[in-house]
Amino acid sequence: MTALERDRCDLHVLHVQTGTRASIVEQVAFERLCESLGGTQATMTSLPHFAELSRHPLFDARASLADSDINAAVPPGYVPGLLPAMLNVAVTEAIRVGAHRILVGACESPRGTRQTPSMAPDQAKEFYQVFNELLAIMVPGATLSVAAPLIDLSYAEIVKLGHRLHVPFEHTWSCLLGGSRPCNHCPGCYDRALGFVQAGLADPATDGAQRPTQARQTTSH
Repeated sequence: MTALERDRCDLHVLHVQTGTRASIVEQVAFERLCESLGGTQATMTSLPHFAELSRHPLFDARASLADSDINAAVPPGYVPGLLPAMLNVAVTEAIRVGAHRILVGACESPRGTRQTPSMAPDQAKEFYQVFNELLAIMVPGATLSVAAPLIDLSYAEIVKLGHRLHVPFEHTWSCLLGGSRPCNHCPGCYDRALGFVQAGLADPATDGAQRPTQARQTTSH
């Protein structure tokens, strides 16, 4: 997102740590991306109550994510209320720094079809339309809105776009688990591998390996 918009406007990037199992490594990835991209103002904050209250597997190290159904009606990584809470933090930060747009990397059609069986409700265009309506009520008179420039792209199209923009993918993180390397088995790793495989590009974060195996099988049909 930063690579796409940095030549069009002054950016102030925000990272919200939510206490998931991957929070620490996600923060490290954010810091590395900021350093790699350079010249970008950044803010880091946290929403600790989700980790304290939620029983979702993203927060519970005892729960397994490796065997999650990637074709479930709701993605295994979806946490109800998490993204709206993060957007509320972004609204507060946008008002503080005088921003007019909040950019979100939502993707409505991750696998290249609008009828994908596994799409988080907060990735749909309708969600952002409703949120902007609420925003107009919450911040009357403000010229502030939420935009999702990538929402019509598939994962493969996003990977190709990032490749053209020289995004340092080696500094990005998609695994839902914490660790020194991606697990290559969770839904986050599956979706990332699928995007790179369909884009025909090697993933520098996994030494170019096209993993997990499910992604290779999916593209062969």
